[in-house]
Amino acid sequence: MAAYVLRRRRTWELLVFNQAGNPQAGTQIPAGGVRRSETPDEAVMREVQEETGLTQVCCALNS
Repeated sequence: MAAYVLRRRRTWELLVFNQAGNPQAGTQIPAGGVRRSETPDEAVMREVQEETGLTQVCCALNS
């Protein structure tokens, strides 16, 4: 599972990050696995929070 996170401030921003301690990994988007106890939408919300620190996510689109 991976997530593109769009954040709106003055303009729209695509959130990406560089993994601390692993510069060779390059620029990334939030990604990870879906736990047995969660839905794909819940996994997206969890991964976004874990990897970006964002706690308010308005919606997740799943396909």
